[in-house]
Amino acid sequence: MIKEITANTNMTDKEARLYIACLQSGQSTITPIAKQARLNRVSAYSIAEKLIAKGYFTTSRKGKITYFDATNPQDIYESINQRTQKLKQILPDLRRLHKNADHPNIRYFEGIDGVKALYLDSLNSSTEILNYANSEDLRNFWPNYDEEYVLKRANKKIYLRGFAPNDTYGQRVHDTDKTYYRHIKLLPPQKALFHNETNIYDDKISLVSFKDRPMGIIIQNQELADTQRSIFELLWELV
Repeated sequence: MIKEITANTNMTDKEARLYIACLQSGQSTITPIAKQARLNRVSAYSIAEKLIAKGYFTTSRKGKITYFDATNPQDIYESINQRTQKLKQILPDLRRLHKNADHPNIRYFEGIDGVKALYLDSLNSSTEILNYANSEDLRNFWPNYDEEYVLKRANKKIYLRGFAPNDTYGQRVHDTDKTYYRHIKLLPPQKALFHNETNIYDDKISLVSFKDRPMGIIIQNQELADTQRSIFELLWELV
């Protein structure tokens, strides 16, 4: 029962224990409620004050003695339901604010399956893909990369322009550009020291590392994507 209460209210585990104990004890001083909840009196008193602030406890005094009483569960339910309905009413406005916000949305991917899922996101791109890649590292990590990703991208007519080191793997990729609907420019290996892959498409930037523990991220933000796209185009014109 405690897990259900904490999952559906803003009560902590100890607050839920004290609340249940007070329901069972009825209006009482803190000592028997604390005993029922298996909490020491000092902690119980502090927790009770938090429950009062949240509206889950009420107090009354008889002389110098303070009595605590648990709020009726039905009242709590109706209060939560009322707040939920109010939130539902302003939800469209909140969604519009989120959509218009310029903060980046970042998604993390880990492991081989996670990295493959990251690549699949770009198969829905409505723009060409701009790419920096180490062809050898990528294909050593993912031997079936060309069949499982590149061919699908080419079949969907999503064009790719990119840079790769001018080595054996880079030459092999470059020689099949027409087959795989792309244009790769080769850079001197001593200058192209990147051992991960970067893709820029739509309003997204994906970054993948193949070393040790494979992982990647997708950053979704139009301003950041446009900046990286501009840098890519400057390099493209120079090479």
